[in-house]
Amino acid sequence: MKKDSLRCGAFCVLKLMLLALVSPQLQALPQQSAGTAGQVQQTQHIPQRQSSTPVEVSPPAQDLPAKPSSDPSCALVAHLNESRADTEAEGLQLPRWYDLHARLLHLLTDEAGCQLTVVGSPWPRSLTLLQQGKIDLMLTMSYTKERAAYADFIGVHYMEESVLVLHKNYLHLVHQLSDINLLPGSIGVLRDAYYGEAFEQLRHEKSYQPYLLYANSLTQKLNMLKKGRVLGMIEDKTQYLEWSQLYPELQAQYRLSLSLHKAPVYIVASKAGVSPELRLRLHQAWQRVYGKEKHRAILAEFGWVLE
Repeated sequence: MKKDSLRCGAFCVLKLMLLALVSPQLQALPQQSAGTAGQVQQTQHIPQRQSSTPVEVSPPAQDLPAKPSSDPSCALVAHLNESRADTEAEGLQLPRWYDLHARLLHLLTDEAGCQLTVVGSPWPRSLTLLQQGKIDLMLTMSYTKERAAYADFIGVHYMEESVLVLHKNYLHLVHQLSDINLLPGSIGVLRDAYYGEAFEQLRHEKSYQPYLLYANSLTQKLNMLKKGRVLGMIEDKTQYLEWSQLYPELQAQYRLSLSLHKAPVYIVASKAGVSPELRLRLHQAWQRVYGKEKHRAILAEFGWVLE
């Protein structure tokens, strides 16, 4: 009995010693596990803070603003110098550049985050409405000091070359613009168009006025040509090349005679109708898209080039 007690005592002492050694490790396990969970939770929390950082930090720089989201309050109206109804009424086809110009306007206003309505209108009427602030945008505007008083020149969209197109029977008479007074008839010109300084001087001379027959649109000029009311016209070279393909009967009779003026033409915004802040937004939007992939793709679709 005493021997058993001694064995038990020795055994119990040994057991107590083992428990004393193991207990600190067992007590440390829950603490280590809680620390690990805390580290995982913290790791998951860090990306959440990082993902929200771009929204809260400084906005884009003013000289290179990001594309704004669509603004329902920004609704613009643009006029193009043709009317689909008038063109069809004259038995002519709406020129392809009408759709091209509409696409370019949408490229601009989409980038600026604005809505756009495009309306066909005679060129002189559109100029008046732009001055009055009753329309917002136009294209193919040559720069002049007079126009700069009421139009903000947003950006270049095309290099225009004005040419004199004449009936082939009279090409030998005209070697410079002032020779049109040797013709036995008039040439068609767009009212309020700018064909360079030489034409500006000539059109103000009383002796030349009988040789200039004014039209309000390309459709009217082509109609005058088809009906033989004029012996030629002043036209943008690209437009001349296009309608000469559309109307073989005109191509057979009319030829390019002279190049009169070559200069960039612009998209413009009305100073009276469009706020300075929005005009700045349009400037920046056009800078972002001009010459870029979308712009060049639209031009390529219509067979035009940027240069």
